[in-house]
Amino acid sequence: MNPEDLGQLSKEDLIALLLAQEARHAAEMAALRAQIAELERRLALNSGNSSKPPSSDGLKKAPRVRSLRRSSGRKSGGQPGHSGETLRQSEAPDLTIDHFPKECETCGTTLSKRLAADYVTGAKPRAAQAVRRAGRGSG
Repeated sequence: MNPEDLGQLSKEDLIALLLAQEARHAAEMAALRAQIAELERRLALNSGNSSKPPSSDGLKKAPRVRSLRRSSGRKSGGQPGHSGETLRQSEAPDLTIDHFPKECETCGTTLSKRLAADYVTGAKPRAAQAVRRAGRGSG
């Protein structure tokens, strides 16, 4: 409507016209708000919360989740004043089991019980004996 036509309308007709126009604007605003909400929802989708592939996430990386634990201010490990509980070695054990290696870890030579005991305690091993093999191909 042009301004001349509005001048010929009564006061009640103008009010009705304005109210109708306001209702149209309110409906249009509601539709636009719904469209914005849908676009924001789509924009928030990524491969972590939808069926979209990771390649569609773009170059923006998701923020790393940090631990929610708060620092207590204490150093890690045993705290001063705490009495530790250690399993002490018994003076008189109920059972003693000897474990001797069957072969040398370095050269693989089979060890007798006596050589194995020296090997475990770190004593100097006895002098090795020279052995000549007899058989085919040994000239």
